[in-house]
Amino acid sequence: MRQSKTRWIFTLATITAVIATPRPIWAGDDHLSLINLRTLQNSFAPLADDLRPSVVAIHAYEGSAEDRPRIRLKPLSQGSGVIFKSNGYILTNYHVIENFSDIRITLLNGNRHQATIIQIDERADMAVLKIDADHLRAARFADADGVRVGHWTIAIGNPFGLANFTGRTAFTIGNISTLGRNLSDQLDRSDTRYYGQLIETSAAINPGNSGGPLFNIDGQIIGIVTAIETASGVNEGLGFAIPINDRTMKIIERLTRGEEVQYGYLGVNIERNRSRKTYDVRKRQVHGARINRIVPDSPAGNSVLQTGDVIVEFDGIPIEDIDQFVRVVGATPVGESVITKFVRHSSIQATTIRLGDRFEYHNATDKQLASEGLRSTNWRGAELFEINAALRQMIDLPDDARGLRVDEVRDGSDAHLKRLRPGQIITKVNGKPVNTIAKFRTALKANRLNMTRADGSTVTFNME
Repeated sequence: MRQSKTRWIFTLATITAVIATPRPIWAGDDHLSLINLRTLQNSFAPLADDLRPSVVAIHAYEGSAEDRPRIRLKPLSQGSGVIFKSNGYILTNYHVIENFSDIRITLLNGNRHQATIIQIDERADMAVLKIDADHLRAARFADADGVRVGHWTIAIGNPFGLANFTGRTAFTIGNISTLGRNLSDQLDRSDTRYYGQLIETSAAINPGNSGGPLFNIDGQIIGIVTAIETASGVNEGLGFAIPINDRTMKIIERLTRGEEVQYGYLGVNIERNRSRKTYDVRKRQVHGARINRIVPDSPAGNSVLQTGDVIVEFDGIPIEDIDQFVRVVGATPVGESVITKFVRHSSIQATTIRLGDRFEYHNATDKQLASEGLRSTNWRGAELFEINAALRQMIDLPDDARGLRVDEVRDGSDAHLKRLRPGQIITKVNGKPVNTIAKFRTALKANRLNMTRADGSTVTFNME
């Protein structure tokens, strides 16, 4: 680690010396020249001009804007975000806006906007915000599966909150140091969030850069900056970003439409060994994930799996290590039955397991509600419960009540902005009855939703 840092400082010092020299000091076509350095420098300047308008500064306060005197207070959270749709959709980290409802956005031109929360995904540490603006510069996504160690990287963000009120975000360059870092244990020992397959970069990243984009040399987003490795609290040459890949894009698409993201849940604790450990099966070595504990009353707990079993294949996918296993299980649709192959006493066995909802099993209240026959979904910050016999009995609803009952609404969310409130009942979407969560999810495929409440009033949501 220290050797890498020394090499990087040496390289910068060398480049500085060359720029200060009035003429090239190396000869030959294969060596670096002052002209080459100027060409390189001139290639980055237009990129900065092109990309910075798509990056925003984020600062958040407790409470709502109308509840607080109009004075400049120190933000309780500050970070970065990237505009990915020209009509004001912004992607950032969930931890930047966690527990906050008054979220301010400052654009590069200094214009400031109040943001609403469209949806969050705590597991992926991502959130989609929306500001009331149009014709904005939107950044493009790339597929991080195509990046390689050594490729250039560009990080743009709001270090230390310096762009909170000016919008003048900072532009830094570096390279991809390595791929596939897993920091879940270091960043979240509660196992609530998943920080695997991270991109490690040498681009300067500091507190306040969280939620900002990591670009490739073509100006496409390859990652969302999330963390730094540091003993001092500031940049020491190691920054990490959530990669933009097929799975991440599916999450972003769901968040943009206000839908909650579900993760498959098996109910096992795996041996904390991130290396590709091998296990003996009839005199041959196989990779897998060894079960340390099985959660009672979980999909695994209700199966034939036992502590000590080594899962070697899940839904037809060979398991190489714990990190891959966590990703594969989480990406499997909730409710799907999958064939799980495992090693026990040096022989391979198989069983079929129906996956549960990870959030439901990790949230005691949701687990209890599900066990009582209640079904719910979170949409644009509103918790909606399907009105069925169990719910009628629990809160004493009339027998003829039909639809979805609003239970909780997050302050600062799009649902709160559109005045959805606890206790309201949604009876129709686009003129069609929605008596179940399934029918509601089907209705969400439309680009515009006109919701009818039990009192006859309507509210409209634009989904684009």
